[in-house]
Amino acid sequence: MKEKKITDKIISPDSFFIEKMQMSEIREVADILTDAFETNPAYSIIFDKANNPKDGLLWLFKANLFLLNRRQILKNVIKEKHSKSLIGTYTLIPPMGAKKTITDHLQIGLPQFILKFGFHTLYKMLGLDSYNKKILDESMKTAKY
Repeated sequence: MKEKKITDKIISPDSFFIEKMQMSEIREVADILTDAFETNPAYSIIFDKANNPKDGLLWLFKANLFLLNRRQILKNVIKEKHSKSLIGTYTLIPPMGAKKTITDHLQIGLPQFILKFGFHTLYKMLGLDSYNKKILDESMKTAKY
C-alpha cells in the first residue's frame, strides 16, 4: 500500500491499526465527526447559528453513535500505532440496519434535544435523514444494504 500525506503527517499502513470502537470512546469519536462536518452545508440547514450548530452536531453524533452501537459495535476506529491517537473512523452497518426503539430515543435524550433546539430543528434533522436514505436507496437500487 502506498503512503499518503494527511495534513502534515505521513501515514503508512504500518503506522496505524483498526479496532472496534469502545463505548467509552463515543465522545472522542463524536468530537472528530463534529469537527469534520461542522462546515458541511447539509448540517447548517439543520442547525442555524442561533441554535449553536456545534453543540447540535455534537449531540447528533453522540446520539447516532450510541444508537448504532448499543447492541453490537458497528463503528471502527483508526488509531496511530505509536500514540494510539484516534485519527479516523468508519461504520459497517449490516443489511437490515440497526433497529431503534422508543427506549433508545429516551436514552439519547431526545426530549432534552427538543427542549434545547426545538421541534423545527428535529423536523429538519428527520427530513435530512429521510432524504439521505432515499438517495442511498436509489444509488444502490435497493433499500437493503
